Amino acid sequence: MESTTIGGIGVSPIGLGTSRLASLGARHSLRDATRLLDAASDLGVTFIDTADTYGSTTCERWLGAAMSRRPHRFAVATKCGLPTAHLRGPMRSLNQPVKKVLQRIGPAHYLDPEYVRRSIDGSLRRLRRERIEFYFLHSPPSGVERMDGLFEVLDQAKKQGKIAVYGVSSEDDLQIVEAAARVRNCKVAQTAGNLSRAKELTAFLGATPDVGDLELIANHVLNGGAASDNDPRKPWAGVSPGQSGLNRAQLLIRHAAALPRVKVVLVGTSNAAHLAEAVAALATPAGQEDLLV
Repeated sequence: MESTTIGGIGVSPIGLGTSRLASLGARHSLRDATRLLDAASDLGVTFIDTADTYGSTTCERWLGAAMSRRPHRFAVATKCGLPTAHLRGPMRSLNQPVKKVLQRIGPAHYLDPEYVRRSIDGSLRRLRRERIEFYFLHSPPSGVERMDGLFEVLDQAKKQGKIAVYGVSSEDDLQIVEAAARVRNCKVAQTAGNLSRAKELTAFLGATPDVGDLELIANHVLNGGAASDNDPRKPWAGVSPGQSGLNRAQLLIRHAAALPRVKVVLVGTSNAAHLAEAVAALATPAGQEDLLV
């Protein structure tokens, strides 16, 4: 697996997504997180994606502890802006239920400049890092590019060396990606790179060439493409395992990697074998021949 560069930072073209690692009901532990990062390191995976809301700060804490033995082997992306709880000490066990309450009765987004400033510092502390390589606004609302003071806070964090690159993570709304990309220093975005979105994403990028040097991280690449889903009406039904010796998931990973501007494909898993399978899918760089639509 060859390396790639995004936002001027060298990383692996496969990234480890950790949204499931500390989720309720997953029954994982710090030991599991450590084993997963050890496996990622052995596989050459150097891009780790998380968020303060994953496990309501637990995932960041686990990753920080697991990476503390090898802090320079990984580039880390984290996010803020969705409801989460930040209780500390003996109250920490209440973070998950408090987050659920906030999701039901609180604002849908938390992007006040002062909140974002505190969130950056909190993520740095939990991740045990002096700098976060990639910092994303998590599923921000329409009009995020016009929020007073928001991008000034991110620019200040860059100047202070707290973050290296910032952008938006918007799975479904490409208009938000476009609007944010017009902000001077916002040149990296996360968005869905699955087969169902491929035509829309390609058309969007072709129709908006003025977003300049925008670079993409593809997430949710297997959504709608699970091997068990063979509905002939769906666009991934024709993706046949066995082509070039790859299974369906690997073909979908190669497809995502071949989409315009995509530099990293995220694979969300807590299973080291699944991560190894993803790495094997990109043993050679993906090209236009890997596009499935």
